[in-house]
Amino acid sequence: MFFLLLFAGRSANAQQKYWLDPTALVKLNVTLPEPDRCSEWLGACTYALTEDQRSAVTAAGGSLTPMLTFAPASLVHKDPILGFALEQIQANYFLEMGLTGQGVKIGIIDGGFLKANKDPTLRHLFEKGLVKSYKDYITPEMEPYGGAIGLDDNHGTEVWQLIGGFDKEKNILYGLATEAEYYLARTDHGAYEKRIEEDLFILALEEMEQQGIRLVNVSLGYNLGYTDASENYKPNQMDGQTTAIARAVEIAATQKGMLIVVAAGNEARDAWQTLSTPGDAPHALTVGASKFDIWDKMDYSSIGPDYTDFVKPDISVYS
Repeated sequence: MFFLLLFAGRSANAQQKYWLDPTALVKLNVTLPEPDRCSEWLGACTYALTEDQRSAVTAAGGSLTPMLTFAPASLVHKDPILGFALEQIQANYFLEMGLTGQGVKIGIIDGGFLKANKDPTLRHLFEKGLVKSYKDYITPEMEPYGGAIGLDDNHGTEVWQLIGGFDKEKNILYGLATEAEYYLARTDHGAYEKRIEEDLFILALEEMEQQGIRLVNVSLGYNLGYTDASENYKPNQMDGQTTAIARAVEIAATQKGMLIVVAAGNEARDAWQTLSTPGDAPHALTVGASKFDIWDKMDYSSIGPDYTDFVKPDISVYS
């Protein structure tokens, strides 16, 4: 979504722009697509040609002047191997259009980002200065990207990998937004579950809006399992109106011009079954999990309630 740079190295169907004198087309007798743009001064036009079209022109004796596209040097790899989710959605078409997230601010509200600054799949983001903000709302005194292994303190790191991760050495692309700017917020504690985390989530969301962020990913969900059972929700409260965080997401989506992408939850095998909040917000883009080949629902992926006038999840993808 929303990305502007081209990856180098394409298949025969990938396109590259070339300068070509339009009068030469008559002599060459080669059918080409409409020009992208023409220069009155130069008397030439630019064409987005596939490898097959380029070969046809050169075989007919035509001369093409390539227009090299902008591509970050660290990411110029031929035919990157796509992660499973990207393969499922045929992300090669996004890549051929040059979609990499340049100029887009993405907020990630999650658990810990343990060792994200040392992760090889995120190294390009740190090297290019694309990590614009990191804020730990839980333990602000802790060293950035710290935490404890085994307490889900790396959950935010794993989510981030799937948004903008690229392993240069292995040439594996995990996320499409490799040129986006990132704003990270840790609002969830891996060892405890308390309602204060929801307050911190709302604070982080409001602060991101003030920073001009309009796209936020939230792979958090709340229902049962609070340290104090009196704070637990009931399934019929997943109506998009009851919880404070669902109301906050709804305000962000309908009044602040934000797109909030939220995980549906993983409770379909439990008695709970239905969504976690804030995935119940009507205007959140709530994402469920599908299998890879046949696209049916993963058995653990939460399903929407049957007592609302809207359907959830809104979309599903391999997970």
